[in-house]
Amino acid sequence: MAGLYLAHHSWVLSLLRRRPGNREQVLDLPQDTFVRLLRSELTAPLHEPRASLGTVASRAEGSARLRGTRPTPGPC
Repeated sequence: MAGLYLAHHSWVLSLLRRRPGNREQVLDLPQDTFVRLLRSELTAPLHEPRASLGTVASRAEGSARLRGTRPTPGPC
């Protein structure tokens, strides 16, 4: 996984920077992408790492947007 991170972190970051959104979140999303990949318990190596990373990064970005737009619950 370390090799995948070193080889593709900058690519994931540049992919996410091209999309509109919060610049501060963009800096956190590549890390979230790789954490999600680690948690997925892959059993086989990725044959198309950029395709897989792009999909995971898009999902991480969608989750971040949902978290950012949901109202914070008030006191009961």
